[in-house]
Amino acid sequence: MASFKVADVLPNLDELLLDTPTYVFASVWHEWKQTKHYTLHYSELVRLAALYKYGGIYLYSDIIVLNSLSSLNNTVSFEDDLHGKKLNGVVMAF
Repeated sequence: MASFKVADVLPNLDELLLDTPTYVFASVWHEWKQTKHYTLHYSELVRLAALYKYGGIYLYSDIIVLNSLSSLNNTVSFEDDLHGKKLNGVVMAF
């Protein structure tokens, strides 16, 4: 059985984004703070940068896991509903 390390931290954004493709956002970060969806964008940016830099698995808290997650590698969830098909970040593993 696989084991996972779980951490709850307040990230240093400059340090987290460094050496990731997301670092380009650091130059416009202060402008982002003025937008309506700042908190949503911030959480997504931190999540993607952390997964890119350190790897791991991210799951929304309302996901019910029925099978082992150990085989997930470079995975993003796919949603297919009445409104169309799209990628989403409900389940990600890198």
